[in-house]
Amino acid sequence: MSRRLSETWRPGGVEYVLDTSGPKENLDAGLAATARMRRFGFVAFNDHSGAVVDAFRLMVGQQLQGIIQGDAVSALMIPELIGLYRSGGFPFDCLITFYDWSWPKRARTAARVTSSSTHRPLRS
Repeated sequence: MSRRLSETWRPGGVEYVLDTSGPKENLDAGLAATARMRRFGFVAFNDHSGAVVDAFRLMVGQQLQGIIQGDAVSALMIPELIGLYRSGGFPFDCLITFYDWSWPKRARTAARVTSSSTHRPLRS
């Protein structure tokens, strides 16, 4: 995950990082990708993820924000994400892999292997 992010982020880091799956490795990779004075949002961390933040890492002004249902206004957020994607500021297509419906086991296996290039498998 960290390698894939570093291939797509701008020098100095990105303005926003959003994690929706919760492994502790994502916290480290996300903070590494987040620029100074910018925000890392997380949806799925829980007490079993083992994620721990070194407060010293936040000294450069990075912000961590927990996100719960209802935090976003879809009518505002979705057009903004589309605009960011079109301008190259939100390259989510570099972080997903599509799988044919006939290969569900392959998609699940790819997502479970930590060295895999698949972070979030999607069926097409």
